[in-house]
Parts: sequence; structure tokens; C-alpha cells
Amino acid sequence: MNKALGEFNFFSPEVMKSPFEFYKKAREEAPVYKMPGAEVYFITQYADVKLVARKPKIFSSEFDRLMQPAAPDPRVAEVLAKGYPGVATMLTRDAPAHNRYRALVNPAFSEKRVRELRPHMEEIVHHLMAQLPQSGTVDFFDKVAVPLPVWVIADALGVSRDDLPKFKHWSDCAVARFSLVTTPEQDIYIAEQVVEFQHYFVERIEERRLNPADDVVSALVHARIEGERPLDIPEMLSIIQQILVAGNETTTATLAAGMVHLVRRPDVLERLRADRSLIGQFIEEILRLESPSAGMWRVTLEDTEVHGVQIPAGSKLLIRWDSANRDETVFEDAETLDLDRKNSMEHLAFGYGIHMCLGHVLARQELMVAFNIILDELKSWKLAEGHEELVYVPNALLHGLGELHLEIEKF
Repeated sequence: MNKALGEFNFFSPEVMKSPFEFYKKAREEAPVYKMPGAEVYFITQYADVKLVARKPKIFSSEFDRLMQPAAPDPRVAEVLAKGYPGVATMLTRDAPAHNRYRALVNPAFSEKRVRELRPHMEEIVHHLMAQLPQSGTVDFFDKVAVPLPVWVIADALGVSRDDLPKFKHWSDCAVARFSLVTTPEQDIYIAEQVVEFQHYFVERIEERRLNPADDVVSALVHARIEGERPLDIPEMLSIIQQILVAGNETTTATLAAGMVHLVRRPDVLERLRADRSLIGQFIEEILRLESPSAGMWRVTLEDTEVHGVQIPAGSKLLIRWDSANRDETVFEDAETLDLDRKNSMEHLAFGYGIHMCLGHVLARQELMVAFNIILDELKSWKLAEGHEELVYVPNALLHGLGELHLEIEKF
């Protein structure tokens, strides 16, 4: 069915799960699109997305207030009062404050430090694969795609692996806050989990204050820049939560999506088996096509214009990385995974501008390690019977599978 643009409601769970028909029509008919009934401008073309992302003095990232309901639930406020106040740090701050936070955190995710983690990542993937049966149906999502990045980021933070289920759950709750599909009762539960997360990491912060270690929490506690005050507890909690979410949700989604693409494209799988040097290109194409960090908010600080559309000061914008990455004017045959594409690295899956993803080097290396070992150890895999229909989690800012059941056979 060929729907008119006005018939799409992006914020419906159905469209958020599979928004690509909406994006294609928007790019063609209204690249800067104000959806009827919503005070939001969607930015869908590649050039416009980059334009907005590189002009923070006009298009501000300090959008956290946009996520607050018009009439806050006093029950949620009562729960949150038991924790620490939320503060804006990296994701939701503009320069110069943003620059300070990035300068304090960047060393923990440097290329050198990430390279040193490779043997550790290999050990984790080998361990996870060893837990899978020789053949049969497996929950690949829960057994491999989820724990890999959670383990890596938990180890980087310097917290116990015994608490891994908590980290994943807290990350899911943080993501759910931005899904725009939660109920009032779910909002209360999420608030409870936020407070539990805060108290857990305050204990870790105080431990590292007394006994520093080679981990990210210690780096935050003891980070100093000349002339700047140290980070306070709410700032550290905000940064840790962002690292926890960014460090696992996107890598999990990309790994799971890559496995599905290899089911659907046996020709691609055959080429990867024959030439492992193509795995990097494969990863970039999965990132481009699936874009797990699908979009991001901006708010205009002055009257402006994008693609000929007048946008008043104070307007909300949704820049859509996932739409830009399928823009046919930039990526030829954009809907197709192409191992010979020359400009795959021009994708915006990690964002663009001063807010480009802090952990992009870490994520790429995790994916490189994972797919190499998977090709070593799995002879074949396909979608398990009864699970052929893919299940996506509706979210305004993230896009990814919620489960992946595979029938596998090891070598």
C-alpha cells in the first residue's frame, strides 16, 4: 500500500519499528517535515542532517527539558527525590560545557586504550560462543549480542560481572525513558530503577575515591583539568549512565542485525568467509543500513531556515541519522548492503559534529572481533522456526531488534 506522507504517524510503535517507507517519502516530498499534530520538524536528508549537526550555535543539544512531560507525575518526582538530581552533561550540553566533559572522558576511550582491550574482547567472545550448543536453536540475542558489549563496558567501568544483569536492565530502563511509548506505571518503575542505578554507582565512586584503579569510574573521580573543578556526583552519574547505554545498546543492535543480514545474503557471507579483510566494510554497511542510534533531538536557538523551510526559535527538531544513511543522493542503491561501496564510511551512524559518539572506536573493534570469531566457529545459522518474523523495539531515538532466535551448527 502506497501511503501518503500525512498518513504516517512516526510516533506510533508500528512506524518506529520500521520507519524506512516514511523516511523515503519524506526525503522525496518534504525533507524538512512537520508532522500534523506534532510540534516537531523531521530532518531526513543527508545534507540537511549534517547541516543541523554541525551548527550547535543555532541547533542546540540542550534538549533535556523537551523530554519532560507537560504535567509531571508527582509519583515519579517522589521516587526520583530519593536519588540524585539529573544534570545535563555530554549528550545534552552545548559548548563550552560539553567540551569540558568530553575532555575529561575522552582518554578512557582513546584508540590506544581500545587496541589494548582487543585480547580481552576476544576472550569474552570465545567464552560466550563456548556456551552455545554444537547445534540447535539458541537465543543469540541474550546469549551473545547482549552480554558481549555489557561485559566490555562493565569491565571498562571497573564494576563486578556478577552485576551484569543489573547493568543491562538499567540500560534498558534508561532507553525506555526516551521511547515515547511508556505508561504512567512504567514511568514510576523506571524512576525506581534510575534511583537504584544511582545508589549502586555512588558506592563505586566512593570506593574509587579511596582506592583508584585502572578503570573509567576512577578516571572520572580523579579527572582534573587545569582551572576546572572536579566532577561532582550528579555529573559523574550522568556520564556513567550515558556510557552504559551507548556502550551496549548500539553494539548489541548492530551485531544482531548483522547476523540477520548474513542469513538473507548468503553471497555476502560467502565473500566474508573467503576474504576476512571485508569484515570492516561489512560492519560499516550494517551500521549505515541499520543505524541503531537512529535519531537525535535538537532545539533551535533562533529563527532559521533548513531546506527552504522557515523554522522559528524554540522549535523541536528530530535529526534522523537512519534516514540520512539511506539517502539515495549520497549512497547509490542505498537500501542494499554493498561490500564494494566506496563511501560507506561517510555514514552518520555514530552521529556528526561535536557530539559524535564517544565510543565509536570501541564499538567497531567489538564488532570486528565478534564477527571474526563467529565466522570461525559457526558453520551455519538461520532464523529459528517460529521466529522468522523479526521483533523490533519501538523507540524514537534507537532502532534495533528485541530478540533473535537462531538455529545454528558449529564447525
